[in-house]
Amino acid sequence: MPARGRPQLIEADDAPAPALLEDLALGHRAAQAGPDDLFDNRLIRGDNLAVLRALGPEFAGRVQCVYIDPPYNTGQVFAHYDDGLEHDRWLALMRRRLLLLHRLLTDSGTLFVHIDDNELAYLITVADEVFGRDNRIAVITFKQSSVSGPKAVNAGFVSTASFIVVYARRRAAWRPGRVHAATARDARYTRWIDNIDDPPERWRLVPLRQAFARARGLDPKSLRAAPARPRSRHSCWGRRTGSSAPRGSPPATSASRRGRSWPARPPSPGWSCAPSDLAARTCTSSAASS
Repeated sequence: MPARGRPQLIEADDAPAPALLEDLALGHRAAQAGPDDLFDNRLIRGDNLAVLRALGPEFAGRVQCVYIDPPYNTGQVFAHYDDGLEHDRWLALMRRRLLLLHRLLTDSGTLFVHIDDNELAYLITVADEVFGRDNRIAVITFKQSSVSGPKAVNAGFVSTASFIVVYARRRAAWRPGRVHAATARDARYTRWIDNIDDPPERWRLVPLRQAFARARGLDPKSLRAAPARPRSRHSCWGRRTGSSAPRGSPPATSASRRGRSWPARPPSPGWSCAPSDLAARTCTSSAASS
């Protein structure tokens, strides 16, 4: 079918792979190369399909990570490419490029495709065909814009999200690069719902230490925070909020939320935990028994 914008060049599947020619005048090499200098980076200008074909003989099976940002096919015409193709034409163009990228990746390599909701479903369909559905790692949603400017006066639905579709060359060989992100302590996990049987809008939150001391008949000032240390198998566990546990008897937990149990911090030196069944574990004061 014809494109809605300017005419497109026909891309033959059997077209010969072009050669890459380096323009030394546009390079950034030093006048004299040192023993540790690397020249692996390449900035290539040209049609992306032709470039991918040119890279194949040298880099097939050697690329670890690929990120592409194809046209969203939103119906617009830009200076250097047409963003208004028929869906079948757009899919055919994407499939050719995905096949070449699949050949370039290592077995543990990753492909990231940035796309919006206009062609998201079509992209997943063709990428599943090329890479295999089992090798689809994730579809990441992120907020890219806000309801401001022209979107603020839109009378219909407004889209503020974009997506990154993630594929592995071979999932069995793929490993995620985990990154630790430090976060501050969530102050909401230091509160106890004092009137859990009331409607949520009437819930009254009290400090966890205060609720614990009241249930045990202790002075809150006498309780000390325990030093941080790994939990043992004798750790105390909190009850499920709204369960059959006696009302007003919170255990030594770091958080209690509706329908969920959260592991407790280790008890303070003045307290010991009975290694009984999980549902029946209770804390007793060693100071009170002495």
